[in-house]
Amino acid sequence: MWGERLADGTYKVWIAIADVSSYVRPGTALDKAALERGCSIYLPDRSIPMLPRALSSHLCSLLPDTIRLCQCVEVLLDATGMVTSYRLYEAFMRSAAKLTYGGVARALKFTDKPPKSDLAEEMAPNLRVLYELAMLLRSQRMRRGALDFELPEVKMVLDPETGAPIGVEKRSEDPGVKKAYQLIEELMLLANELVARTLTERGLPAIYRVHGAPDEAKLDKFATMATALGVPFDMEDAKDPKRLSALLKRVAKHPSRDVFNMLLLRAMKQATYDTENVGHFGLASKTYLHFTSPIRRYPPTSWCIAWCARCSRRSRSTRAPARSRR
Repeated sequence: MWGERLADGTYKVWIAIADVSSYVRPGTALDKAALERGCSIYLPDRSIPMLPRALSSHLCSLLPDTIRLCQCVEVLLDATGMVTSYRLYEAFMRSAAKLTYGGVARALKFTDKPPKSDLAEEMAPNLRVLYELAMLLRSQRMRRGALDFELPEVKMVLDPETGAPIGVEKRSEDPGVKKAYQLIEELMLLANELVARTLTERGLPAIYRVHGAPDEAKLDKFATMATALGVPFDMEDAKDPKRLSALLKRVAKHPSRDVFNMLLLRAMKQATYDTENVGHFGLASKTYLHFTSPIRRYPPTSWCIAWCARCSRRSRSTRAPARSRR
């Protein structure tokens, strides 16, 4: 991805993903194998990719200084981070660098713990613009009621000889690196929502990522446990994302915050894929799908194929050069 602050204080950003649909055609052996797997599988010590590594790690990987086919979301936003216009198109892109979250966090002076990245340091002015925009987008999400569960991450400890699990530890977290994650996350969410909006407005079939409102039976049990933790809980708060988000903020400094958040998360419905768009409760989003992960999830791979077939209808020679550089 790449972004700029224009002279009038507005923003322009490009978010590109590898064009998997150029290689995974409907009905082919690749298509059937990807459908059978459904997604990439991530284990504590290894991963099993959905697509062959020749695609997932090479042809469909946006490697530095290598021209790749991509699909791009180009967005114009005002000085407050509100979208003013956008367009989707097929493109060629050449990534300028492969950066790490730690390298970005250090370049932006969020932390001094990760190794220094010379490339990230060179791109620091642009990265600051991207982070500034990401925080504007995040503020918008929080205002509309997106849920922000602060839960500690854990990691599995494996026996070095047998590979068997021998324990679970809390994963060490660097607050500065977390900010770098948020930079990417917010811009990915932006692209996913805009693509979902486009397909909805055009009446085109799509596979949405949906998340329904919490189940009342589960919430009733949760209310009992919340009371036992000393956290007053009104069932009506859980029916509206804004009110539930406000509740999470109120318990942010509670001694039992982590337990409360975990129990609430379990009381909520799981996000699923569906061809019917019912919105995403957790993100407080009316339209959302997984456009940005076609290499590791089959549903967005299917969407890429559908979009190319139905919307683009252009030869590869008409691809535009995307300015996305990450």
